Formats: sequence, structure tokens, C-alpha cells
Amino acid sequence: MVRYEKYWLPLVSAVCRDPSEDLLLAPPLDVHWAWHVHMLAPQSYAEDCARAAGRVVDHKPRSLAVLEASRSQTANLVSTYQ
Repeated sequence: MVRYEKYWLPLVSAVCRDPSEDLLLAPPLDVHWAWHVHMLAPQSYAEDCARAAGRVVDHKPRSLAVLEASRSQTANLVSTYQ
């Protein structure tokens, strides 16, 4: 949960200027799982995203191939962002 709250949401907010760009990124599996669990409580999700990222972070189910490619690109981005 720490990586999701402390790193993922702020990273998406900092890197993605437009909510449609959120879909270009894919977090590591543990963060992705926490993200899905968080979305099960929509009101809390919206409030927590607003607090951590300044807006609701968009999510859309994607194929495994697309997720793996996005995860690879995201990993490269994270290494340059830190």
C-alpha cells in the first residue's frame, strides 16, 4: 500500500498532465492490485485520489500484452523520475 499511496498516485499526477494520459502508464503488480482494491470503495477512492494526486486517476482494463508493454515503459519513466 505504501508504494501505491506514496509513490504511484503522486507519480501519475506529476507525469500525466491530462487524465487520458493515465492510461499510458501501468504500475508494478503489487501496486496494481492495491489500486484495484482501492477502487472497490469509489467514494474513498475519489477523496483519496484528490488528496494524493489532485484528481481521480483514471483506470481502464487492458490486455496482458498491453499491460506488460506499459509496465516496461513505466519502469523506465520511474527510474528517470526519481
